[in-house]
Amino acid sequence: GMPESVASYVDAVASFRSSTGQADAYPGSPALALSVLRPSDRAELFELHPADYDRLAQLCAGDRRVRVHKSDGPRSIAGCLPPPSRRGLVLIDPSYELASDYDDALDCLRTALRRFETGVYMLWYPILDRAEARELPDRALALSDRPCLHLSLSMRAAVPGQRGMFGSGLVVFNPPWTMADSMRMALPWLCEQLAPESASWKVESRE
Repeated sequence: GMPESVASYVDAVASFRSSTGQADAYPGSPALALSVLRPSDRAELFELHPADYDRLAQLCAGDRRVRVHKSDGPRSIAGCLPPPSRRGLVLIDPSYELASDYDDALDCLRTALRRFETGVYMLWYPILDRAEARELPDRALALSDRPCLHLSLSMRAAVPGQRGMFGSGLVVFNPPWTMADSMRMALPWLCEQLAPESASWKVESRE
């Protein structure tokens, strides 16, 4: 009964653990992206933190499809757009540790959409009791009238004043045409597996 999209993810995690020889290793988004890159694809990865940059550079060492930049992604991605192929996916997933990270992420998305309007953009955000996080989806959706999806998965209802992230959201501009249906299968299944008494999900589509 596992949805195909979830099964693909589980397989990717298992493959990463097998390749590293660590049974509890978990791939971050760069490792997951590398696992699906085709020979003709190219990837530009950005990491500002010195220690994390070193680990990322080591992960990608020897892979000529990938360039790792020791720079701030939201402020640097515009220089890579539009790509020569005129096709591409941009993932924006900052740490959101600072209040300014929310504005920076939106500024990055706004600039990228202007330079490369037809690209696929995925903006991840945390669901937590913080004004910047609550307002981010609507602010992002207002940046463009391009087709988009708003996805969310919460482990519980919001509790005013309670700290900590209790879910994740994703705003996707120019989504693949199968993505909405795939998420409508995956998200309720994940709710049932993770927190059947309290979890909730959402898939909102704008054509």
